[in-house]
Amino acid sequence: MSTRAPDCDLHPYFRDPDKARAILDACIGHCRSRGATLVRVVHGKGKGDFRNLIHSHLLKHPDVEGFVPCDPLHGGSGATWVHIAPQSAERADVVEERKTGESDEIENRRPAPPAWRWAVYFAFLVGAFLVFPQWFLRGIMMLFIFWLEMRIATSRRNE
Repeated sequence: MSTRAPDCDLHPYFRDPDKARAILDACIGHCRSRGATLVRVVHGKGKGDFRNLIHSHLLKHPDVEGFVPCDPLHGGSGATWVHIAPQSAERADVVEERKTGESDEIENRRPAPPAWRWAVYFAFLVGAFLVFPQWFLRGIMMLFIFWLEMRIATSRRNE
């Protein structure tokens, strides 16, 4: 019996992202049904656009616990190790409940940012408009707030 993790080779489908996502979902479902908790997804190196697309899909996938880039021996930046959540009785009940439509609750709903943070941003922008008369400095301040909000959102997602 082989102890090698199964592979999911997606790099031939870099021109068809929808088909690549469907194949990835099928591969993860198949590996999960077989009891595998680790799969190597080969997406190719390239410019990184396809890798980023695959990683963003993996972030949203309900059966994926996490993923890490492969070491150079197993593909380096052209492949990713995906950790699949083991199938448990509780999780199977949740999946079955979703299929029957008994519960419309969303499990992983993220709360809205607190109101005080928006008040601080507003005060920061008003101060920037009063202090900086140049339009490009005001734009830099807005970009800073956007960057800060994106950083907070991605740090919450990676927790």
